Amino acid sequence: MEETVRVVRTFMTLGVEHLILTTSAGGLNPLFRPGDVMFVNDHINLMGDNPLFGTNPYYDPSPFVDMSSTYDRSIISASERICRRARVKRQLGVLAGVRGPVYETRAERSWIQSTGADAVCMSVVPEAIAAAHLGVPVTALALIVNNASGSADDEPLSHQLVAEAGRRYAGLMGKLIRGLIRELK
Repeated sequence: MEETVRVVRTFMTLGVEHLILTTSAGGLNPLFRPGDVMFVNDHINLMGDNPLFGTNPYYDPSPFVDMSSTYDRSIISASERICRRARVKRQLGVLAGVRGPVYETRAERSWIQSTGADAVCMSVVPEAIAAAHLGVPVTALALIVNNASGSADDEPLSHQLVAEAGRRYAGLMGKLIRGLIRELK
């Protein structure tokens, strides 16, 4: 975990005032399709770890961080406008972070969906926790690259398929991030 968030902490030390995180994710919400972009409005940490675990409770800032407002609400409020300008279909939802590197079983996907998650990924959550610990607002975008809802006839997942989908939608994400940066100025 420490290695995962080292870069984020370095950015914060250098003065980054707003962290934008991106990830590819499997869509658990049946309304989500590959190519949709989900603005993360909350997360569920299913990684079994936390970058603040073991931090001295007397450390300043305290490791006891209120995670209920991690994701920048002003950007979430503006997300519909940002997506409309970028001509990107916007989704809003809860991201579940799992440890990986394996893709979930059908039973795991079903269970994760039952927790209220709209999408699942293997990143973002530790980085968002580290930023929240340092008081830096976060905007997280999850590019839905596959249907992870767990139906029996789904095509088997592979890293190659996920990477190909990421490449296919990279231009779309670039447009969206440029619009997001304009909104932050």
